[in-house]
Amino acid sequence: MNSITLFMRNLKLASDLSDHIAVLDKSVEIHENLDDFSALSKLVFIDLDEKDFGNVDFISSLFTKVKNITIIGFLTSMQKNTVDKFKSAGCTMILTKSSAVKNISSLVKEFGND
Repeated sequence: MNSITLFMRNLKLASDLSDHIAVLDKSVEIHENLDDFSALSKLVFIDLDEKDFGNVDFISSLFTKVKNITIIGFLTSMQKNTVDKFKSAGCTMILTKSSAVKNISSLVKEFGND
């Protein structure tokens, strides 16, 4: 079973995403910092509205720590300069939170295979 990592503190969002991911026979790890992150996970979803995760330093550190990782970030609202900043730091894709929940199954199917 492939593992998917969520960096988020919003328990409702994490629960919604975890439920959809579990149906796809993937395990879910929820983390609040990089120290306990397993480098075995190659697909990461990040709540970019959280100040601890939604910054260039965090994204860059994660991208540097794990090679060949796919980082998908979520924002409440999209602004071009913010999206560009996170993509430059290492995010593969940025989505609104509502779009992420609707499309989580297809995202995991597309990016969640080792």
